[in-house]
Amino acid sequence: MDAGLAGLIGAAIGGVLGAGGAVAAAAVTGRGQLRANLGQMQRTARRAVYLPALAEYTDIMKKVDQIWADFVSYYDEDTTPPVAHETSEDLINRISELFHEGPTDTYTAMRLEGPPGVYEQYLQCDAAVGDLLSTLRDSIVTLGRYSDGTFRLINFRPSNMDESVEEIGVRRLNFGMQLDRFTVMAHDAMYRS
Repeated sequence: MDAGLAGLIGAAIGGVLGAGGAVAAAAVTGRGQLRANLGQMQRTARRAVYLPALAEYTDIMKKVDQIWADFVSYYDEDTTPPVAHETSEDLINRISELFHEGPTDTYTAMRLEGPPGVYEQYLQCDAAVGDLLSTLRDSIVTLGRYSDGTFRLINFRPSNMDESVEEIGVRRLNFGMQLDRFTVMAHDAMYRS
């Protein structure tokens, strides 16, 4: 075989192998880029769901603290009733505004976008905030039930203020812990998945 022919065959084989390697490298790079793009889309979608939920819970915590501070500032053990009817009505209305009205788009989006653990922790936060709000409401008023199932306000003073302070503290601490867990899990789902 002639050296020129051998060189030509070698060049042809090398060209084919080089082109095949380039195609394979492009396919691997393309797959990696696709994965990176999908990951970024997922993080963006989760951020759009998690951040408003975190902001809402942080806002609720601030409002609960303000309502409780307002109640305690109005409360006076030596007066009967310790809190004026209008003031109690205002406090109860402010608490009622914080209650969730049932499943919203956030519940659905949370379930679709995130890992199941994040959604379950979101539900734990929701239960804890509901418990906190109910305890806060019940510490401000005593509710009586009419025979038709509706409630009426009986009393605007907790029977034992020390117990109420302790109960609110426990419920607030539980909500804070649930919110911290949700925050960590949401962060992990957005940035470590």
